[in-house]
Amino acid sequence: MHEIDFLPSEYRESHARRKGATRRVLLLVVLGAALAAAALFQHREQRRLRAELARLEPAKAQGAAIQMEIDRMQADLRAAQAEAELLTYLRHPWPRTQILAALLAPLPDEITFEELQIVRETASRRAVAPPAESREGAAPSGLPVATLDLNRLRDEVDGRETLVSISGTASDSQSLHRYLAELDKVDLFARTELVAIETSEIDPQRLRFSVTVTMRPGYGQSGGLVRPAPPRLAAATPQSS
Repeated sequence: MHEIDFLPSEYRESHARRKGATRRVLLLVVLGAALAAAALFQHREQRRLRAELARLEPAKAQGAAIQMEIDRMQADLRAAQAEAELLTYLRHPWPRTQILAALLAPLPDEITFEELQIVRETASRRAVAPPAESREGAAPSGLPVATLDLNRLRDEVDGRETLVSISGTASDSQSLHRYLAELDKVDLFARTELVAIETSEIDPQRLRFSVTVTMRPGYGQSGGLVRPAPPRLAAATPQSS
């Protein structure tokens, strides 16, 4: 059985258009509501973040102040270290009494000193004159003044060696060589060189000799000795009664 549609085609098309328009309106309403909800959420999130930022602002300022204090303390530490290095370097020439004590301690009775000289050998290179720098506070280069002074001293002094020239007599060569071997064990001395040895014209039973002892660079100098660390105090332990 066939169904007969008595509605005109214009009515059906108009109905379809109204239905489509209704769907589009509903879709726009849904999209608008979603956008409004997103905007509201974003606004609330921004307010929360601004409140959190305001809460953290004092901590941020405190952190910046602490960092500035750390930077200042580090600068003070660098300056103090530079001054300590300079003071150590200024003490690097070995005292003559210390040199004499190190030479005489292993000296046997078979050896007699006739002459002893302590000299500083002039540097073979010319010291380069450093540029003039400010004398107050930190120099324009950013280095502490003490470091600049230390660099100047190194330029002028580190190219020289301290030599000890010894001449004397010995009863036999074995005693002399044993004495020189003992000097080689002394930390203050870099090397010991027997320059000459011959029979004495005055006493044929004795030998005349000349020795050159090269001093090791002092504390604070390149290749010099390192000061031992101070002993650490042991923690006190309670005694049992």
